[in-house]
Parts: sequence; structure tokens; C-alpha cells
Amino acid sequence: MAAFHGTVDLEDLLEVVKDPGYLSLLEKLAKNHGDSAHRGHFQLFKYNDYETITRTFKLEQVGQDGHVLVWQGSGREEAVLYTQGFIAEHTLPPVMKGTRIPINAAHRAMQSIKLVGPGGEAFAQSIEAIKAIYRFVEQQFGAGKVTPLETPSLGDFPVITAKARYLNPSAHSYWEDASIPAQIDPHGVLSAFVRSGKYKFLTDNEVRYMAYQVDHADEAASIQPVDPSVFRTWHLVEVGMSFRVIMTKGRFQASRLTFIIKLDSVNLFARDGAKMLADRAQERVRAAAEVTMDDILIDSLNTTLGPRKRHLQYDDDCDGDLYATQKKFRDMEL
Repeated sequence: MAAFHGTVDLEDLLEVVKDPGYLSLLEKLAKNHGDSAHRGHFQLFKYNDYETITRTFKLEQVGQDGHVLVWQGSGREEAVLYTQGFIAEHTLPPVMKGTRIPINAAHRAMQSIKLVGPGGEAFAQSIEAIKAIYRFVEQQFGAGKVTPLETPSLGDFPVITAKARYLNPSAHSYWEDASIPAQIDPHGVLSAFVRSGKYKFLTDNEVRYMAYQVDHADEAASIQPVDPSVFRTWHLVEVGMSFRVIMTKGRFQASRLTFIIKLDSVNLFARDGAKMLADRAQERVRAAAEVTMDDILIDSLNTTLGPRKRHLQYDDDCDGDLYATQKKFRDMEL
């Protein structure tokens, strides 16, 4: 649905995960946020047992077809929890011209992200926390009432997937109206659906895209909004997510309750892994080009035509100042 759909080659992934320096950033980030007085309470991995969840959360009904996980004693404050990982795949904005969105099912258009955390203790505990939250939710409705929890993987690595709708049906407008950010919908594709009256863009459809930035002159760090197009496979990020159950109705299927991990935010912390993957991809392109040119030179001996020209393009979007920022981030206290 978006301009950039990022996927990771499993062979490349297996190579990149061997880099102990970059992987150590994942554990460092998770530990620092877990130990933080401000962030610690909101870390997903801290809720990896059923008893803690029952003491901390409850389900709150929203409309006729939905329930959301909220903090106990907070009224109706939805619980947003955070986990750290590497981007394995993503389908993120902007929505471009020519994007195919079903006219009668625009609410099924999603922005999504998949995370992996090879060898990460906190990431593994986050997986267990999701299982415990699902068990808690299922207990509220009875065994077999909620669709089974999906347990996706990439090779041998478990994956956490979070999604968010771009639009909601007007009939299910349980949140406040919001303006569609220009960086999400630069060509007005989503706005056209909103003008039709069948769909709305609500605060529930908003996903915050941010990046950790360092001002070395002032020796200060901050979190700043960024365009979602900057995210790449194997970036180290922190993702905010909430949990809900909705009643889904298929045209030819019975209604069913579906457990949803809803994407709330993506915060970029390091880009080194994307540079590693880009380097490996370029190596393959160069190797393929060398083989191709050798074949062309051999063929040219048996033909009156001259050798063909092969123009290569290199996508080196992670070098320069952005890459330099990574190296500085590595030595900083988060």
C-alpha cells in the first residue's frame, strides 16, 4: 500500500545477525529503557506473566464490536506498550498515486511493521508477554471464541507484527476526527476516500514516526518527528503497540473475534544494520555484473555486434551524515 515495501533476504539476515556489536545495541536499548524511571513501566517485556497482566490491565468495550486493553484505575486510557527490535519487513507510508485500495474495503488498507530480535532476551520476553496478553483476552470471552494467536517467524527467528488501518469506516467512528498528515497522503489518495463520506481518518489511525537525534554541539539528545519513508529493513527501532479484540464479519464467513496488535508508533534509534544489508546487496549486484560482462565479452568474439552496455544503479541511502550519526549514537548513553 505504500511507496516503500521493505523485506529482508533471509541469507542476508543470517549474516547480519552475526555482528555482535550491532546486536549489543538491541540489548543496551532494551535494558536502558527497562531501567528508566520514565519508560520502564511501559516496556512490553515486563508483562510476560499472566498474574501481572490480570493485576494491571482490563478490557474496555468500544462500540458494539470492539474491546481494547486499558490500564486498571485509569478510566479509559488505552495501554500502549513498547518493544525494541530490528525491522524485518515493513509496509509504511506514504500512500502513492496508483496505490490500489478497494473502494468498498478501504479500511483494510494497512501500515505495518515486523520486528525480529535475534538472541535478544527482552525481545523473547516480549513474545511471551504477547502470549500472556492473548491468554488474558481469550479468558474474557471463553475458549475458542477468539481466533488463534498467530506466531509468525522469519527463518528460526520469531516475529512481532503490528498493524494500523489508514482509515476507519464512518459507521465505526469511536475516536475523534483527525487531519491526515501530508507525509502520509501526499497525493490525496486517502483524502478522496474521506470526502466520499464512507470513511474517516481518526486519532486511532494516527501512527507516530520518530527518530532519536543527537545535538553534539549542545550535548543533548531528543526524539523528533520524521517522514515515515526514512525507515529501512534492519533499522533498530522501538515500536509502540496496543492490544484489542474486534468482531470481524466476512461476506461468506461467520462473525469471529480477532486479536489485534495495533501499531501506535515507530521510533528509529540506529541505522547500521540497513547499511550492512545495503552493502551485501551491492556486493551481489557487482558479482552478477562481473559474470554478465564476462559472458558478454566471450559472446562478442563470435558476433559482429559490439558488446552491450550495462548500466548499474546503486541505492546507497544510508551513508554520509546519517551513517555518521549512527557511529556517534553507539557511544552515547541512552
